[in-house]
Amino acid sequence: RPPPWRLAPSAARGEAASARSSLAGSPMRARVVLAVLAAAALVLLASILGRAHDLARIGHATGILPALPPIYLDSGNEMGGSVVQRSGHGVLMFAYGQNTTILARYVREAAFSARMLKAANPTLRVALATNLPNVSKEFTEFDVVVPIRFDHAFGGGYKIPKEGSKDGSFVVKRRQWLTRILYMAHSPFELTLALDSQVVPCSDQVDAILAREARADPWYDIAYNTQQRSGKPHCWAILYRATEATRALLRDWFVHQVNRDAMGEDQSTLNDVVGRAVRAGALRRGRLHANFASAFVPVSAEQRHFHPRTTQLLTSRVHLFHMLVHNESQARTVCARVNAAPERRRVGGQPQ
Repeated sequence: RPPPWRLAPSAARGEAASARSSLAGSPMRARVVLAVLAAAALVLLASILGRAHDLARIGHATGILPALPPIYLDSGNEMGGSVVQRSGHGVLMFAYGQNTTILARYVREAAFSARMLKAANPTLRVALATNLPNVSKEFTEFDVVVPIRFDHAFGGGYKIPKEGSKDGSFVVKRRQWLTRILYMAHSPFELTLALDSQVVPCSDQVDAILAREARADPWYDIAYNTQQRSGKPHCWAILYRATEATRALLRDWFVHQVNRDAMGEDQSTLNDVVGRAVRAGALRRGRLHANFASAFVPVSAEQRHFHPRTTQLLTSRVHLFHMLVHNESQARTVCARVNAAPERRRVGGQPQ
């Protein structure tokens, strides 16, 4: 017996014959139906062409994530230099975009954070993935520079002055995270801590902690902070190993991001693909404790405004904090406040 949602073959044939008979008996109805079908076909064709244009514009998304690809040192040429084999542990930051002024600012932010990280952790290796040329000649803070191909620096991610504006107003270009997802697969490390460029180091133990994790039994493939109530990833700090599981995850995350919203936020899409992989037994997920990497997150998943924000529960000294600072004095102030009473259980707040 056929399932209830399918017609039996004889019934299907009978209905098809009845429909043909009805159309043949009414030329006007046939013309109307054909016109509707033609219009629907045109709409579908336009949608397909538009989708194809979108995919072409972001660099033919599917198939451009190679399997554990080689990493190249920055020699001033596009993807030039010597092949670097993955080894050890380290921090990977990102600075990319199509607007050169904003791109240079992102690089300076990353360099400032790297300088503070290495001042507190002299042996910590820090890499930067960027499409700004000749970074290694200008910034000595990075041990490895991973050049981002020009066709992988997809558009979006900055504000530009509104044309003809006299009041200083801007046009906001939505930020895209596709490049970051793609180049997480190009890390030069076996164990990578991928960080936003706006990070404040509050400890000299970051390198030691990562070294210990690199030597430990690898019971997880990826670990990250989570949002306060929703439990979704907070992607400013992601710790991951160079495994086949993470390679597959990054590929799926990239494709899911393209299909869902190429210019949208990346936390929900990561949550989706990680959840599917974990349920299928294809990925081992861990969680970064807020003591290691802390940030302000929304108090509620339903709140409609950016503030108020709080940290997760802190139970000891914080090692890394996610915040934009403009000088080392501000960084010391942030760390002093976050670690004012490291022996106490506490939550930091940011009302506005």
